[in-house]
Amino acid sequence: MSPRPARALLCAALLAGSALGVTAPAFADDAAITGHVTDAATGAPVQACLSATSESTWETVDTCTDEAGAYSLPAGAGDGWVVQASADGYALEYARGHYDWNSADRLSSPGTADFALVRASAVHATFREASGAPVPWAWVEAVDPVTGETVATNGADDQGVLDLSVRAGRVELHVEAGARDVWLGGDGTRAQAQVYTVPADGPLELGDVALPAPTRIVGRLTDATGAPVPDVCAQALAGGWGEGCSDADGRYAVEVNPGATQVQLYSRNPDFASSWLGGSYTKASAATITAVAHQDVTVDQVVPRAARIATRAVAADGSPVEGACPTVYLGRTTENALASGDCSGPDGTISLTSVPATGVTLSLTSPRGVITWAPGRAVQRHATVLQPAAGATITVPDVRMLTGRSVVGRVVDAATGAPVPGVWVTTAYGPRMGGPDGGHAVQTDANGQYELDDLSGNSISLVAWDMGYDYAPDWTGDAPLESRAVAVHLGATPATADFALQRGGVVDATVTKADGSPLDGSWVVDAYSKDGKAYGSSSDLYPAGDTSLTIRGLPDAPLRIRLQDPESGQVFWYGGKDAEAATPVKVKPGQTLHLTITQPAS
Repeated sequence: MSPRPARALLCAALLAGSALGVTAPAFADDAAITGHVTDAATGAPVQACLSATSESTWETVDTCTDEAGAYSLPAGAGDGWVVQASADGYALEYARGHYDWNSADRLSSPGTADFALVRASAVHATFREASGAPVPWAWVEAVDPVTGETVATNGADDQGVLDLSVRAGRVELHVEAGARDVWLGGDGTRAQAQVYTVPADGPLELGDVALPAPTRIVGRLTDATGAPVPDVCAQALAGGWGEGCSDADGRYAVEVNPGATQVQLYSRNPDFASSWLGGSYTKASAATITAVAHQDVTVDQVVPRAARIATRAVAADGSPVEGACPTVYLGRTTENALASGDCSGPDGTISLTSVPATGVTLSLTSPRGVITWAPGRAVQRHATVLQPAAGATITVPDVRMLTGRSVVGRVVDAATGAPVPGVWVTTAYGPRMGGPDGGHAVQTDANGQYELDDLSGNSISLVAWDMGYDYAPDWTGDAPLESRAVAVHLGATPATADFALQRGGVVDATVTKADGSPLDGSWVVDAYSKDGKAYGSSSDLYPAGDTSLTIRGLPDAPLRIRLQDPESGQVFWYGGKDAEAATPVKVKPGQTLHLTITQPAS
C-alpha cells in the first residue's frame, strides 16, 4: 500500500474514533506539538490527520484535528520531530509549508506549527519521441518556481503516460528520461523553463509532450569474420544511462550525455570477452568517443573471442569448498575482467566464461570473506598470471583456500585508560557512509576488547572509529590520519593492535556571505586533510538559511574546511576559494575552535 492511501485510512480511523468518543491513551511525557490546520485559500478550519516522527528514535505519534481545526500531537520533549498533515482533497504537507520529508522543518516539542493546506490536483501528460513513439519510464519532478523546492515527483509508465499528483499552484516541470535532462516549456534549460499553473478544480492537461532526441552511441558488434555478436552490452563510463545490449544482428545503442566518454562492452555472451570501444581490454587504452547532443554517433566494433577457466576450490585437507566465489582481473591489476561464473558448488568446481584471452589473475572469496589468489596465495602480487587462449579452456590446479588471519586488541581512553565500548574497529573510515561500508568491521565490547577475523593478505591498516564522534579516529601506529597509519603484520597467530583514543576536537562556526546574510541554499561541509581524506561528522548548513555549523570528532592534525553547494557544485574553503588558499585549522583533543567563515565574493 502506498503512503498516501495508508495515511488516508489512518486519518479516517482516527476521525471515526473521535466521533465515537474514543480517547487517545495518556502519555507520561505531556509535551506536545500543537497548532491549527486551515484551508490556504479560505482560511476555514480543515479536519485533517497529522503525524509526527522523531528522527532520533523513529517513534511516530498521530492525531486528528477537532472541528475548529486545532490539533495536539503527544510528541515527547526534544528536537527533530517531522510533522505532516493530510486531509481529503488536499495535498500532503510537511511543516512548515513543505512537500517532502527532506525539506520539512524539524520541530521541537513542546512547540507549535500551523498548516495552511493547498488543494490537491494533478498533471497529466504523455511523453513521446519526435516520431510519435512513447518515451517510457520518464521521471518527473514538479518544482516551486520561487523557492526551487521539489513539491511532487512521479514516473511515467511504460507507455510514457504521466499522472503526477501535486498541490495546486505554480510549478516548473523537470523531466529525466534516460540521459535526457529537460525542463519543459522552453529550450530545455532551467533558465527558460515555463511556469505552469496547476488548477485546483481539475488536472493540468499537457497532452502529448515531445522530448528532444536522445544523445546516443550506436553501432554493430561482430566477430573477426563479420558475423553479428548478440548479447554484448554497451555501458558509458561517464554520463551514460543504463545499457544498450546488441540484438541478433549485433546492433546496439546506448544513451549518453553530450561530450567525450568511453564505452565498455560488457559481454553476456559466453563465447566473447568484455572489452572497450576501440578494441582494448583495459580502460586506459580505450577509445574516447565524442557524443553529439541529440544525435547518433556510430561506432562499430569487432568483439574478441573469449577463453574459459575451470578450477576447483578445496580446503587444506583437499576436501571441496562450497560457496567460493571467483573474480578474474586483468594481469596483476585491480581492473575486473568481467568474466562470468557462479560460486563453487558442493563439489568445489568453478567454471568461468567470457574470460579475455590475455594475462589474468584469479581470486576466490570464501563464504566468510577470505580472499585466496590462485594457486593459493594471500596477495595478488604472488598470484600466478594465467595465459588463456581464445576459444580454449585453461584448467587451473585446485586452489587451496586460505584460512583468515586475525587481529585482536583493546580500545581505551588515552587520558584515563578506561575501556571504550561500542567503538568500531574497521578497515574503512568514511563519516558520510553512516557506518563501516565495505571491508571488515567489529565493535568493542564492554571492556573495550575486540577480535577481527577472516582477514586476507600479509598486512593491514585498521582504524578505531567512534561513531558518536566524542573521540577522534585513531589508526594503527597511533596515527591521527589515515595517511600516517602503520600496517599490522598478519601471520598464522593473531596479531595485536591496541588503540588509545583522544577526545575529538570540535569546530563551531558561523557561516555567512560578506554582508552577513546566509548562504544561498544548503551546503555540505567537510574537514579534509592534505591528502584529500574527510574527517569528523558535520552538521552541514541545512536547511537553506542556516548559518550555524558544527564539526565533531576531529583528529589533532591540520585540516582544511570545504563547503560545497550540492545543487550547483560551487565550492569554497575556509580562508580561500580553493584548497591551496585555504587556512588550515588544528584543534587540540577535547577543545572547541570557534570560527567565522565568510563566502568569498564571486
